[in-house]
Amino acid sequence: MITVFKKRKIISLRLNKFEVQMTSQKVLTIIEFDKILKIASSYAVSEIGKEFLIKTLPTDDFLFASKCLNQTYEAYRILYEKSIDPINYFDDIEKLVSKANIKAVLSCTELLKIGRTINSVQLIISKVKPLGEEFELIQNIVADMSYIKSLSDDIETSILDENEISDRASDKLASIRRKIAVSKESIKERLNSFLRSATYSKYLQENIITVRNDRFVIPVKNEYRGEINGLLHDQSSSGATAFIEPMQVVELNNQLKSLLIDEQIEIERILTMLTLQVSINSEILLKNQNSLILLDTIFAKARYAEHVKAIKPMLKKEFEIKIKQGRHPLIAAEKVVPIDIELGNEHKILIISGPNTGGKTVSLKTVGLFSAMAASGFMLPAIEAAIPVFKNLFCDIGDFQSIENSLSTYSSHIQNLVNITDNLSMGSLVLIDEIGAGTDPSEGAALAIGIIKYMHKFGVLAIVTTHYSELKEFSLTNPYIRNASMEFDYKTLLPTYKIMMDLPGTSNALAIAKHLGLNNEILEEAKMAINQEKHNFENVLRLARSLKSQAEREYEEVQKEREKLQQELDEIIKEKEKINQLKEKISFQADREVKSIILKKTAQANEYIERLTEIVQQAELNESELLKAKQLRTAIENQLYEDPITTDYNDIKEISIDDIQVGMNAYIKTLQKECLILSLPDRKKMVDVSVGNMRLSIKIDDLGILKYQTIRPEKKESIILKRAASKNDNLTPSNIPTPSNSSVTEINLLGNTVDEAVAKLDVFLDNAIKNGLNEVKIVHGKGTGALRRGVHDYLKCNRAVSGYRLGMNNEGGSGVTIVTLN
Repeated sequence: MITVFKKRKIISLRLNKFEVQMTSQKVLTIIEFDKILKIASSYAVSEIGKEFLIKTLPTDDFLFASKCLNQTYEAYRILYEKSIDPINYFDDIEKLVSKANIKAVLSCTELLKIGRTINSVQLIISKVKPLGEEFELIQNIVADMSYIKSLSDDIETSILDENEISDRASDKLASIRRKIAVSKESIKERLNSFLRSATYSKYLQENIITVRNDRFVIPVKNEYRGEINGLLHDQSSSGATAFIEPMQVVELNNQLKSLLIDEQIEIERILTMLTLQVSINSEILLKNQNSLILLDTIFAKARYAEHVKAIKPMLKKEFEIKIKQGRHPLIAAEKVVPIDIELGNEHKILIISGPNTGGKTVSLKTVGLFSAMAASGFMLPAIEAAIPVFKNLFCDIGDFQSIENSLSTYSSHIQNLVNITDNLSMGSLVLIDEIGAGTDPSEGAALAIGIIKYMHKFGVLAIVTTHYSELKEFSLTNPYIRNASMEFDYKTLLPTYKIMMDLPGTSNALAIAKHLGLNNEILEEAKMAINQEKHNFENVLRLARSLKSQAEREYEEVQKEREKLQQELDEIIKEKEKINQLKEKISFQADREVKSIILKKTAQANEYIERLTEIVQQAELNESELLKAKQLRTAIENQLYEDPITTDYNDIKEISIDDIQVGMNAYIKTLQKECLILSLPDRKKMVDVSVGNMRLSIKIDDLGILKYQTIRPEKKESIILKRAASKNDNLTPSNIPTPSNSSVTEINLLGNTVDEAVAKLDVFLDNAIKNGLNEVKIVHGKGTGALRRGVHDYLKCNRAVSGYRLGMNNEGGSGVTIVTLN
């Protein structure tokens, strides 16, 4: 099997390989490959692309088939991963280029088609080249394309539409047209004098100027045409009006006619020059055309793949077939039943049995169609597919009896089987529907067994369908044959259209007949007429099929439950990852706050040391006292680098809705962090909490109540100082001077970010509390209000703040906040 496009006449460039076709068109029609091509061609942009795609045939060359399939997959990714569609409409320009090559002048319409094709090339190059080497095969096609910018620009500049050349086409044409315009105005002015004349206007049929034979004339009443000296050019159909060119404008009309001739000559010259450029670039244009057609067909296949929700199959050098959840693309998505088929390795032949209308023929056609599609560069509608590139495809499907040739159904099948068996070769795929049917059952079964044995000698892959019990028994004793059957629901007595591998099927003819209402007496007679041994064999198969169906249903249920559990596990893992990320974020924020406290307290300690140094110098204390002061600073620093909040998280008790109060401390179990509750529980039992500078929504179940007393940093500092002072009676907190700026009652935060403002405000309020201030002012400005909101959010969470309000008019209005401290 090979892919063939109609060969181009003018150039030797080929869109694909040209070899002898192995699979007949008849076979491709039987498996309905022609219908696939017709649907896929509707996704091509150009008419020539549609034409070429609809003539596509499968290839028997593995490397070439792989290349075609990879091209389609690259186009699919460009369309649906990169969201880029590089193909614009283009015309078939082969005949136009041929015309240009024989020096025949192209028309405006024809040149516009040339220009449209050049612009399509430019669009593809501009969109595809930036995608890089990731799309190598498409890039290779684009690399052979050339944008003929000069010709494109000349066509765009010179041609306005399908019937008109632009004034910009040449300076000479523009000059001629200006003269024509002036000439026309002169003629009209002269003729207008007749229209306005009291003498002549009464002879006119209408007061208008018209044109006859490219000359300006006036309509004169026929009975008065002798009253106006001039040339008669035409008469109305009624004979009432004569169209006369007055002698006064004859010469002017002559001049206009001459200019019009000059214009036409210049237009012809321009079209000739453009045609010459087409001829000069003919090889590039046709090469571009071939690349455009190839890309159009490739992208059409990609669009079709999206339409049928297809995947890229694996093309295998080994002759093995594996199709998982394969869907026949011509059956509506809501009706199609996916099939699973495996064939190859030690099993070269698959025998499918089961009831009529159970889906055997559709399964055969699906395999054949998938093989042809994959070998033609099509993606396949399945969850998974591995397909070899077959050297040949044979099939005997359907009833080909011919009245004209006096062929019965059996005879037509035999003729097909003769053709198949005479041309068998390794690497072929054979599909036979109802093998040996149409004659005596015992002879038909024997013939079917003979054909299967013969096919096995050639190592072909074959799928056959049958109702013969003898063939089912034969298949069970031969290791190179694999069985499959179409599932049948014995409760509803209807087929399910699913394939069950490794188990022969039963025809269920009597059961189906009973379901359809056939007389019970007839059915009983039929049962008695069935060979008892065959009846027992069918019963065993029926039981085995029932058990396997039950096992498969249970397996599917287990798989669904497993997938559900796996999904829940994945969600838990994701939630855990989110919690860990949040925990890390909070820890990072806490570290920042700790460092901020350390820097602030260290700065205070340094200031204490400076003041102590001054005291030492004033009091003329000895060096040992100063050394003790420095040791005090070191003690402060060491203590500050410990956890600024000493907490025992082992003593946590459960919390209830009634326990929740705004402003209370709580503990987040999953994050192992202390928090401040900012809101009462909502209907979903969620509360807003503050962790550092972060505001979170937490479930009540994830909270606990702390039984410990938190030692805040400001209290800890006091403890540190007392601890250090206990070692030196001369140094106590009471006689350590406070920083010089501690008595400030106002802070200006203008120009700061919220984070910067909060950090400064924290230090400011700390000093205010130490100095016993009851009220302070915060200047944040009005602006967008973001800084004010950030300050207020901080004040809400600060337990040292008993209340706050915006300033009065005489205090600064909404640009300031007045804070009352505990």
